[in-house]
Amino acid sequence: MENKDKEKKKVDPGWNDPPMLNYSPSNPPPKSRITNKRVPFPLTTCSPGTSSSNTLPLGSTPPKAFIVSPPMPIPQNQEVSEELFKNAKDNFGKFILTQKSQKTKECIHLLYKLWEEGKFSNDCQKNIYLMSQYLAENDDASAKIIKDRLLTEFKDSCEDWLVNFVI
Repeated sequence: MENKDKEKKKVDPGWNDPPMLNYSPSNPPPKSRITNKRVPFPLTTCSPGTSSSNTLPLGSTPPKAFIVSPPMPIPQNQEVSEELFKNAKDNFGKFILTQKSQKTKECIHLLYKLWEEGKFSNDCQKNIYLMSQYLAENDDASAKIIKDRLLTEFKDSCEDWLVNFVI
């Protein structure tokens, strides 16, 4: 009878059963288990005296791929929308002169039509203007970053003309 009880107790442990640890006086448990402790997220930022792995050494500049700054400040009022459109149209005009792709030219004309119909929000208009400025300056890397931003943040209003737009 006693053997049957021992056999029942010798069942394979399940996947979530804790390990069976046998501690003896010659093999005591460890004083601290760092792996079992939770560490709180630091609420304070690094002080100026400490260095972080994300900071750059003094005197160095970040990689060019991460620098996306507008070439000129963009005003915020409603009347500026027309000025942005005029400037963007001029910039895209310069870009069209260098383009051989008919699809890209058609995309730009569709962009003009949608802008005139008021399909773009102010933020979307500012990003389109920035992209046109970068294209006019032949800064394709920055223009592609703005294009990706337009496709993710303003997909509903920009997808029609931007999907086939080739930089």
